[in-house]
Amino acid sequence: MTKEEKATYDKKYYAENKEKKAEYSRQYQKENPEKINAISARYRKRHPERAKITQDKSRKKRREKTILRYLELKYEGTPCLDCDRVFPFCAMDFDHRPGESKEFGIATKNNLIVTPDHIASIEKEISKCDFVDATCHRIRTRGYRDNV
Repeated sequence: MTKEEKATYDKKYYAENKEKKAEYSRQYQKENPEKINAISARYRKRHPERAKITQDKSRKKRREKTILRYLELKYEGTPCLDCDRVFPFCAMDFDHRPGESKEFGIATKNNLIVTPDHIASIEKEISKCDFVDATCHRIRTRGYRDNV
């Protein structure tokens, strides 16, 4: 078998057995984490510039899957409840209404990965909040404290 024939055969074999090969790879990684970590460390040491690019891509992918990104996509363009103006999502706050029990601050959960359980807990907490811009939130908070 010539090199070209072998290359053609290999390409065809891997195309037909893609899922089988992926399952084998997942199983190997699960059973040999030390070897995988050592190989990755050697690669990062030999190719720091490529490793940085890969790392940056991974960070970007993880960020796209976070609760913060989920909330940004869902609430971007929603006007402030108090002044009715639209601000960028980064300038908006979820203000817990007086009398509502606060289990956690929404911002403390921003870096969680999106899962149905995380979304459910965040949405439950958001139901106790008003969506206001940062300035209105500060004014509200001062008003709550002045009335106490």
